[in-house]
Amino acid sequence: MKNTLTFIDLDDTLFFTKAKILVKNKKGDILHKLTNQEYNSYILSVGESFDFSEFKDTEIFVRTSEPNQPMIDILQELFNNTKSTNSEVYLLTARQDFDDKDKFLSYLIKHGIEVGHKNDQKIHVIRAGNIHGFNNAHKKYQIIKKILEDNTQFKTVQLYDDSKDNLSTFSKLKLDYPEKIIEPFLLKGNKIKRYNLSLF
Repeated sequence: MKNTLTFIDLDDTLFFTKAKILVKNKKGDILHKLTNQEYNSYILSVGESFDFSEFKDTEIFVRTSEPNQPMIDILQELFNNTKSTNSEVYLLTARQDFDDKDKFLSYLIKHGIEVGHKNDQKIHVIRAGNIHGFNNAHKKYQIIKKILEDNTQFKTVQLYDDSKDNLSTFSKLKLDYPEKIIEPFLLKGNKIKRYNLSLF
């Protein structure tokens, strides 16, 4: 039996980021620039579309992101204990692929986040934005559920995220896996607290 499977968000969780989601009309004009939080609740009007180009731009991420050190400390501790506790840690971001993968990974490593391929005993980065057809919360939920289907031996599953929608959808795993301990953690700035909610 494995111990804990942990997923940690990137934007406004590990790093405070400045990239914006652009809302454009059919002509390509920019109507709005949304923060990560604003995007989670924004509903497109007729003729509008999202532009995620800033979230693919590695230079913007490296130049403007500020590390959330308390959360990075937790990540480092969790990762350092993975072997002794028979656990695994993933970074789970709503972003798509960056335009410079090596520069992105180097920036994480600079801040003490040992990323790489999971088979190399590093922290693997999963990009939910590469999945199409669902909102971010459901994308993350489907990814976590798929990993659990392939690794049924974990007894505890954790998600650290700044989005209540993501955490609420994640918490539905309790209905799918009543035998497992499901632990959602909400990030607000550099404060972390257990996210409690009723599923019914």
